[in-house]
Amino acid sequence: QIQGGTYYSTAATNCIEVMEKYGVYGVGQSSWGPALYGVIRKGEEKTIQAKVFSELKQSIDAQVFVTKANNKGAQIRLIKEKEENRN
Repeated sequence: QIQGGTYYSTAATNCIEVMEKYGVYGVGQSSWGPALYGVIRKGEEKTIQAKVFSELKQSIDAQVFVTKANNKGAQIRLIKEKEENRN
């Protein structure tokens, strides 16, 4: 309710609709925005990016970029101190 809807603004909602129009699926908003994201099939990156950017630039100052998912997840390392460094 604080956000006022599913996305943080009307502009964000419009961006999501444009992405869906051009075949982007799994769309969403990062936390409270303003970053939005979506999933596309491999090989469609340049075409979809160009179409989405072309339409969005007519109404807002947006950046549209493509990146790969990081399927490795978090990594945690435990570094043990030498006994003499603790004192």
